[in-house]
Amino acid sequence: MTPACLPRARRSSLLPASLALALSACVSSPSPSEIAFAPGAPLSEDEALAAELQLSLSAFLERLQGGEWSPTHTTPDDLERYAFFYKSLMRGARDARPTVLKAYPSGEGSHMLTVAFLSGPPEALNLARIVELEAVPGERGFLFRPPYERHTADLPSRTIGDVTFRYSGALDTERAAAFARFKSKIEGLLNLEPRPLRYDRFESLDALLGAFGLVHDASKCNLLRHDLGFLWDDGERFSTGTGDERYLFGYVRELFSRTSADPEAIFWPYANGVAAYYGGYGLSGESVEVLAGQFRDELERRPSLDLMEEFDKGRGSSVQRHFSNYVLCAFLCREIVERHGEAAALSMVFCGGDGERFFDRLGELLGVTRENFHETILRLIEA
Repeated sequence: MTPACLPRARRSSLLPASLALALSACVSSPSPSEIAFAPGAPLSEDEALAAELQLSLSAFLERLQGGEWSPTHTTPDDLERYAFFYKSLMRGARDARPTVLKAYPSGEGSHMLTVAFLSGPPEALNLARIVELEAVPGERGFLFRPPYERHTADLPSRTIGDVTFRYSGALDTERAAAFARFKSKIEGLLNLEPRPLRYDRFESLDALLGAFGLVHDASKCNLLRHDLGFLWDDGERFSTGTGDERYLFGYVRELFSRTSADPEAIFWPYANGVAAYYGGYGLSGESVEVLAGQFRDELERRPSLDLMEEFDKGRGSSVQRHFSNYVLCAFLCREIVERHGEAAALSMVFCGGDGERFFDRLGELLGVTRENFHETILRLIEA
């Protein structure tokens, strides 16, 4: 079985007919950096302000399409804080023509802009991105940033322990309290200084992306990462589009990368296995017990399967759409916890990014070698 990407709503690059007709007249310019405007989408009713906005936007987009950021129209703090948004924006803008779909004033001299990035001839338009940008007055023109703070300003909030949850819909307080307890526990196990966290829980992946201003994204895979949940703003915030107040798989993954003194020392197959042990696998959330059953079923279908070979295939092997090496590591993590405790299991995460020390440590803790790996896993997944 081959790994597959989780589907995401609105990822198609095909334009609706009405939008294609509206934009077809706006993409004849041979210059990718020249801004086009959909009918009825001036930047401002004030001609002087519209000219200033267009000058700033043109400079911002020209540098963006060249793979750079304009120091005049972005700030280092914004680029670091909203790196997720800016990276997505840059990917979508390369080799695509920008078209302003909508613009309106949003108070205190700021403006909201909706910009599409298009490629291809007018009769076969391809839509890479639609993004919202907040244009904020700066010292030398306008600064462009995602509208995350504006879009989330009115979310209700509740603080449990040292976690402040902001959420759409209703909050599951039991799951929220379980997350807060887990956060305190794992910080202690990793010898981390406790710190407050803001947990922004959205009810869908589209809601998470929309909060950042990513209205449409033609990417074909969500990469099981940022769409699902990620730490940002120097680890002070966690945002997830899973609708889950206790989304531990994404939080644990991110915590390892954010807190390791040497991120290159993380052995990611095992780190993902630990995340699955604590929080269930990815978005689907299957527990280690359920995952074990899936592997038993797979071995019944394919009795010749060699689990050491499957582990070595990395992301080239999957069972029930779950990467095999992650799940096999979840079984090993559970065994280490049962025999040596959680601290020992967590220490394995930092055995080296190339995995060179992984089997040395497995041998020390569990007596597992490459030669007896298959038989060990068979024992660990017994019903």
